[in-house]
Amino acid sequence: GLLRRTLEVLDLLAEDRRVTAAMADLMTFRLGEQGAFAWSGAWQKGQVGAALTALRQALEDEPVGAPLMLLGQARREVDRLCRLVEARRQGLRGRDELMAALGLNPRQGFLLDECGRVLDRIGADGAGRLLHLVNQADLDLKGMALSGGQTPLLDLTLGLCRAWGGAR
Repeated sequence: GLLRRTLEVLDLLAEDRRVTAAMADLMTFRLGEQGAFAWSGAWQKGQVGAALTALRQALEDEPVGAPLMLLGQARREVDRLCRLVEARRQGLRGRDELMAALGLNPRQGFLLDECGRVLDRIGADGAGRLLHLVNQADLDLKGMALSGGQTPLLDLTLGLCRAWGGAR
């Protein structure tokens, strides 16, 4: 359906029936973001199969840009966990204090709740392991480690699924 709508809009844009690269870029720039959302939505629900499928599709659709976009999304979530660990270590307990420590606005309270749930399950050590997976994937994607390929993102996906996938 998404592809059909994109083609319909391209048809409207291309009055002379010639689709240029610029038009295609204009119409498809959001497809990669939607793949990243499908990936993160799946691992946040602990759906390993769906997360791996979304990862594969994102890498097939955009092999150059998708890995870093996916990594950036995972980094944001893991960074929130690590900031929550630090805030708790500093003795912050009130919701407003924790929201400020995580850089969240009042409408993002659900993010604090989710981070708290995940952190309560995996603990500070688990958050540290996730941070290590994110950093390892970052190094591998930037060519500074030997594993290369899709392995770092596969490992990261599985780690995120395990962390977020516990009972709600």
